[in-house]
Amino acid sequence: MRDTVSTAGEFGPNWRQAALLGLALALGQTALVCLLSGAANPAEAYLRLHRWDAVWYGHIAEHGYRSTVPPTPQDADRSNVAFFPGYPLLARAVAAASGLRIEYALPLTSQLACWGFWTYLLRILQSWRVSARLAFGTVVIILSHPAAFFLVVGYSESLFLMTLLGYLYWSGERGALAWSLAACHGFLMTATRIVGLPLTAYPLLRLCRRPALGEGAFSRWLKGVLAGVLLCAVASLGTLLFLLYCQLEFGHWDLYMQSQRIGWKIHPDYLAVFRPASYRAGLPSGIAGTLNSNDLSRLSVPLVAAAFAALLAFEGWAAWGCRPTGFRDRVGFYLGGGLMFYISVSGMACVNMTSMLRYSFPVHVVLVLAAAHLLGRLGPAVNPLLARTRPVIVVAVGVCAWLQITYARGFAHGGWIA
Repeated sequence: MRDTVSTAGEFGPNWRQAALLGLALALGQTALVCLLSGAANPAEAYLRLHRWDAVWYGHIAEHGYRSTVPPTPQDADRSNVAFFPGYPLLARAVAAASGLRIEYALPLTSQLACWGFWTYLLRILQSWRVSARLAFGTVVIILSHPAAFFLVVGYSESLFLMTLLGYLYWSGERGALAWSLAACHGFLMTATRIVGLPLTAYPLLRLCRRPALGEGAFSRWLKGVLAGVLLCAVASLGTLLFLLYCQLEFGHWDLYMQSQRIGWKIHPDYLAVFRPASYRAGLPSGIAGTLNSNDLSRLSVPLVAAAFAALLAFEGWAAWGCRPTGFRDRVGFYLGGGLMFYISVSGMACVNMTSMLRYSFPVHVVLVLAAAHLLGRLGPAVNPLLARTRPVIVVAVGVCAWLQITYARGFAHGGWIA
């Protein structure tokens, strides 16, 4: 990423602009979901952001981890080691600092992380020097995803995405400060979700780059490689320390996996992404005035696969034209999106792809960023293609935004969504 950044490591006016716009987006999302709740007063509306998984996170934040061996299905008081510690522990810190009850501290933690997520996303777009129109379109396409409202409710989506983008951003920069910030983001990323563990390999992509010519170039390259390996190792500690804690506290390092298997019937199928049955999905059925979110979760699998295929075909078209597209700068986004998709499909295949709508959202984010980077590099050459596809994009964004509004309303009213 540093190949296209001029002053990425400096917290100057560009950072302030990204932070202000990011704050506006986070506040706007929060206000929208609260308004959709139909609550009589703001405090009650805000409390309705604390639903479903948020209750489990809140229990961990207040009482710590506890579990029988084997775990007791769907009983938070007896077994709650089914969620990673990064988000609930951070929410506990926010509750202690603010004096808020955990029911309020959890969504507040998500909203602060949402602010960070949008700030990083906007700063990345700034560093790529994409046009204002392209940046606006990128934000709108991400913001309109049917699961985007999870960024501001009591779930870990925003914290995971903020740390992911922060890790990708800072690991591409030079200097001790950038390395330290990347390590912090990577550690929190792997402490938030197990899917973050393979994503730590992003800095190792520099191993594929040939060292520059000149005196001392090889030693500088080797030093960068060693720094990348160390960064990957430190970032991995979020997950590894949690597994070590499970071993020391409960005598089973894999207690998280046991809790997922016994409590939620999740039996990973690591070949599911290669099975045609994983991509079979009918049209979503109607329920409560909108499309069934479970049906849409199943449909999201072939849709994400199609998005990958379309982007790779577009990459091939751009390369065929012998244009300098900067493909190496996007490899990490494609690999990261592919790993997240693979792990999510492997886990959700046994439960008929339930929740894939939500798990596909981070994949959506990195693919949209990759597309924005490619379009920014191609410039006016793709204007005719964009002109032909714009009506389709506008309709798709409108449908997705409508779905998000109906799902956010359903979630705030206590319904199960994704």
